[in-house]
Formats: sequence, structure tokens, C-alpha cells
Amino acid sequence: MKIIKLILATLLGLGPLVAFSILGLAIYASSQNLSGIIGAIVVGIIGIYIGYFVAKISLKTGIINFMTIGNASPDLDHLN
Repeated sequence: MKIIKLILATLLGLGPLVAFSILGLAIYASSQNLSGIIGAIVVGIIGIYIGYFVAKISLKTGIINFMTIGNASPDLDHLN
């Protein structure tokens, strides 16, 4: 069960990495000079950090708990 959880968390963490990598390539393609390279690297590093954060939190809390909202309002259940 833990190997399935690890695989799913890894796949969930790869989503932001892929999205930010595509964004970094678009930034580099728009300006192919030093600022484009630096922008692409910064966006790539942000993608790595967010992907790691998502994978770490989903491993800690569980995939289902991470993807669903657990907000409740018990005060509004018994209105008179």
C-alpha cells in the first residue's frame, strides 16, 4: 500500500513541475537572451519547489485528504 501511495504522490508532484517547465520554456522562447534564461531557471526552480511541497504534503496527509476539502460549519447545522 505504501508503494502505491508513493507512486501517486510522485505523479501528483510531477504536475506542477511539468506545468512550470512548460511556462519556463515559453519564457525562454519569447526572449532568447540572458534574461530569458534566468527567467526560465527561476520558474523551473519554483516548479520543483511546488512539486516537492505537493508530494510531501500528499504523502503526509494521504492522497484523498489532500485532494478534498475538509471544511465544515457545525454552527449552521442547528439554526432555529
